[in-house]
Amino acid sequence: MTTQFKGSDGGTWLRPGSIYAVQSIYISHDQSLQYRILGNEPNTPALFSASDFEIIDPTLPPSWRIFDLGNGNFVIGPSAWTAKGYWERYFDGDEEARQEFETYCTRIDQS
Repeated sequence: MTTQFKGSDGGTWLRPGSIYAVQSIYISHDQSLQYRILGNEPNTPALFSASDFEIIDPTLPPSWRIFDLGNGNFVIGPSAWTAKGYWERYFDGDEEARQEFETYCTRIDQS
């Protein structure tokens, strides 16, 4: 899934008019929608409001699944990223979690 940032100020994370691949989709219990996107600076994945983006290509990778996180929260994305504690491990510098992220991103880039 590809989007274009239509916001006017993304700080150092996002550049107005730039195209970004969506890494996963988060739907919260209040029905807000967020995209996990790899930011420009810092070059790290973060959640951003979907309302700040225009969908350029709505095609979802065939490997994506929908997962019920409980309490009315859902995520659509790679199954490994929905494992309990995955993002905590990733941001704590866990090498296995970071390798899983890099492997997935490389596969998407080569599609």
